[in-house]
Amino acid sequence: MKQDTENLADNTTDAPEDLEFNEADLEVIEISDDGMEAVDLNSAKAKKEAKKTAKKLRTPEENKLHRRKQILISGATVLVFVLVLLVIPFTRWTLLNAIGFRGNLEVTAIDQTSKKPIAKASVKLEDGSFGLTNNQGLINFAGAKLGKRSLLVQKPGYADLALQVTNNPGSTKNKVELKAIGIKLDVDVKNWLSGAVIEGATVSFKESSALSDKAGRASLIIAPTDSAKIALTISAPGYVSKTFDTDVDVASREVLLVSAQKDYFISKRDGKFDVFASNLDGSGQQKIIEATGKEDESLTQLSINRSNKQAILVATRDGKVENGKIVAGVYLVDLEKATLKKVDEGSDIQLLDWSDNSIAYTKSIPQLGYDDPSLTRLVTFN
Repeated sequence: MKQDTENLADNTTDAPEDLEFNEADLEVIEISDDGMEAVDLNSAKAKKEAKKTAKKLRTPEENKLHRRKQILISGATVLVFVLVLLVIPFTRWTLLNAIGFRGNLEVTAIDQTSKKPIAKASVKLEDGSFGLTNNQGLINFAGAKLGKRSLLVQKPGYADLALQVTNNPGSTKNKVELKAIGIKLDVDVKNWLSGAVIEGATVSFKESSALSDKAGRASLIIAPTDSAKIALTISAPGYVSKTFDTDVDVASREVLLVSAQKDYFISKRDGKFDVFASNLDGSGQQKIIEATGKEDESLTQLSINRSNKQAILVATRDGKVENGKIVAGVYLVDLEKATLKKVDEGSDIQLLDWSDNSIAYTKSIPQLGYDDPSLTRLVTFN
């Protein structure tokens, strides 16, 4: 045991042996870029050939699945590309417009102070589209391109307003407020006969106009002027239009409008019993049916239908006498067209009353004697 230990100690004390290399014995291996490229090329060709082989070995079902996969990948790629374009504002509107998307661009113009709608305000788009606001201050550009649109809103008596809005698909509503820089004229419009206020009347001066509200007041803004007086025109459905001069420095004024319904009557002002028409206040008188000069005043009658469009006239226009009796004609008068048509005749004619479009009257037959029971008849005419 002691001897083995000593031998082990002798071995551990020996110095390590140096390894010697002969450079001549080393083999030099050169790897060039051309060699690596050739290797890669061969590998790529091998993969390509493998794919071709695999493609040939596919079953019809595998080919169908492969085509479906390619379609899905292509569709997803296009969808992602489109979504990216839609996210970017600059390309979003260009793309949607190119596809054919459009929107309705609504613009409502109101007064900045009163918040009332402004009628006949000019609204122009950058592409030249143009229009005027209606009585509610609204204009609609149907089928307008999407995206940023430039508007120019103008109205005499108001400051021009230029702004940009974004038109989206569907309907885009925009409310714009115009600042008055001209002269404000308040006009209170009322009914001449009843004194009731008139809503919806139009007060205008040149290109400026305003509508009366529920209280009958129209606030008109006109461009600054050096004139002390101006001529305002007031009109309303069912009323006679009126033009009058007013002072510019007066804050408000009241205007009475007369109903457009006409008044019809017989007048002998020209020596004959002519039929005249006039406005309810007596203005605008004009002759619509001229007499023949043979009319008997005691037999002349005029009855107007409730529609105020037709009337029945009884008159001796022909001056006819039969069997010693004066014969009068019954005439249907078209009051709007100022025409008349003879529909009957007789003696001792008396108009009774209307029932809707029918009128009843009595007449005598001039050819019959006074003792004839058929002398007098009751007639209705529709």
